[in-house]
Amino acid sequence: MKTMVILFGGWILSVGLFGQATEPSPPSVSVPLAQNRTCPIMGKPISSALFVDTDHGRIWVCCTPCNKKVLADLETAYKTAFPKSKRLDNLACPITGQAITKDSPRIQIQGLDFAVCCAECKKAALEDSQIVVAKLNNPQLQDLANRECPISGLPVAKNTFLVVEQQLVRLSSGDCVEWAAKDPKRVLEKVNEYKAKSAPKPPADPKKDGQ
Repeated sequence: MKTMVILFGGWILSVGLFGQATEPSPPSVSVPLAQNRTCPIMGKPISSALFVDTDHGRIWVCCTPCNKKVLADLETAYKTAFPKSKRLDNLACPITGQAITKDSPRIQIQGLDFAVCCAECKKAALEDSQIVVAKLNNPQLQDLANRECPISGLPVAKNTFLVVEQQLVRLSSGDCVEWAAKDPKRVLEKVNEYKAKSAPKPPADPKKDGQ
């Protein structure tokens, strides 16, 4: 798996002649990508900006004409792009969280062979393949499952997200990723605001209500 890190690191803050204090590192902001390294058609290095979405997830290519060639013979292109498939014995569906059974359908996306709870989730996994693959490759990710972009305030888009310190945040557009790279602290603040807003409210206290 290839991971593209947008911004990370630490800052040093001088506090006088008698010592130095290290300012807390800004939150890490990244977009994990499970890319094939070479174009399955030409064998050349891929362009990260060029890809085609298929029934096996996203396949990156070296040039636009290769997109049609990938779709013309998808199975061959997929096996060339991802020659080794990692079988995951996941116990829960990455879409719904429901338990996997022996009859659950399986799907192969970008080198991962995993199960989903039903046919509908198989379709959903393909529609949001990049988030599904990111979660399967890193089970420690906490998916906020937000429907509203914490940066733009607009509805989130498919396959558009970033990870802020192990928290998967869905976004409305790729432009929001660039904004996040410039101010990761603000992104984390927005994430926390969203979490507080979407957190379930505690049940009412009947004793207080009766007073």
